[in-house]
Amino acid sequence: MALLVKYLNNGLGYVPNFELNGLIASGKISSFRRSDGGWVDLENGPVRGCGSRSSYDGPERRARFNNFNPTVMEAGTLIF
Repeated sequence: MALLVKYLNNGLGYVPNFELNGLIASGKISSFRRSDGGWVDLENGPVRGCGSRSSYDGPERRARFNNFNPTVMEAGTLIF
């Protein structure tokens, strides 16, 4: 899937979605268009980060899913 991006010189272009993170990190684009049609301004708008475990100080809400394997069967019953 291609995304519409706005370069620093205000030019527009389409790039493959897998290149977006690299363009953001390199500072080559000023904004990009989301699938809902809205534009994301990289200087001011919220952008989903790559994240890391060390950057989040809250409780781990997904811990209960870490060992979830619905294919494991015991006596014909799913183990949860």
